[in-house]
Amino acid sequence: MNTVQFQRKVLRALSQCAFLSEKLIGIPKSRYYCPTCSQNVFSWQPLVRDIGDGHSKLEKSPRICPHCKSLERTRLFSLYLAKYRILETQLDILHFAPEKGLESIFRAANIKGYLTTDLFMPNVDKVEDITKMSFPDNAFDLIYCSNVLEHIEDDKAAMSELYRILRPGGQAIIQVPIIGETTYEDPNIRSETERYKHFGQGDHVRVYGTDIEERLTSAGFDVSPFDILDELDLTEFEKDRMNIKRHELIHRCLKQSR
Repeated sequence: MNTVQFQRKVLRALSQCAFLSEKLIGIPKSRYYCPTCSQNVFSWQPLVRDIGDGHSKLEKSPRICPHCKSLERTRLFSLYLAKYRILETQLDILHFAPEKGLESIFRAANIKGYLTTDLFMPNVDKVEDITKMSFPDNAFDLIYCSNVLEHIEDDKAAMSELYRILRPGGQAIIQVPIIGETTYEDPNIRSETERYKHFGQGDHVRVYGTDIEERLTSAGFDVSPFDILDELDLTEFEKDRMNIKRHELIHRCLKQSR
């Protein structure tokens, strides 16, 4: 068991102890709530970040739901789906690198079709390389691709593939970590340790700026960036209760009907 796995195991155990204490010895009702798994939360967990070469770093701010492991971006998107009643229509949906909590929401919805995909994750419906997928043209009405493209060396090919498999009139929801205005990448940076220093994580190959919109537009999309936290118009109490105070820029990418 490496350091990252050990730290995550300890966090799970501590969270379970807190949850049992709340239930068994009458600690006051949890003040927090996760909208992704619809469970009360006694305390959030910090993220164990892989910094490369078998090393890890424990972040100070607690961000993760102890039940479904959702991060802020996942909880925000859960609320976005509910607010706009997106899953009340008959859609074919493709979900990249599926988050546990969101996958449960999608599978429980009365939609036309739902597939999960990734190149390395276990237990997905389809193992696919995002830069050269086997799906036919115009296959999906909605694509959810969150925190994937920053791992992909040829992101131009990935964006082109996302456009190809999206149906005319459909939308791809694309999210990446964004810092500043200009994307920073250097193909000569190869080691995980150096990638962590430059890009914030050992398996990232770039840090996107807001100019990702230009890359997505070049792939053919009509792109509408929006701040999902602002879009939801939540009260400060709601933000605190669901631990979703982080602003997350989303790119709604449309494929126009011909």
